Amino acid sequence: MLKKVAKSGAAKRSKAEQAEHKHAHPEGDTRKIVANAIRGEEKRKEQNQLKTEKSLEKKESSGNSK
Repeated sequence: MLKKVAKSGAAKRSKAEQAEHKHAHPEGDTRKIVANAIRGEEKRKEQNQLKTEKSLEKKESSGNSK
């Protein structure tokens, strides 16, 4: 005699279904990519600005010692 075991959350998807339907809205991926690119661009600008400020400080300090 086989007993039927009641599954908790019978509406849950199998792992295969979850993987298949992972990205229901592909436009969301594009938004992530664009946001990541913008953040990277901002970081590069920030780093370049810091580099130029440091090089200016070095020039000023070397000019004062002469």
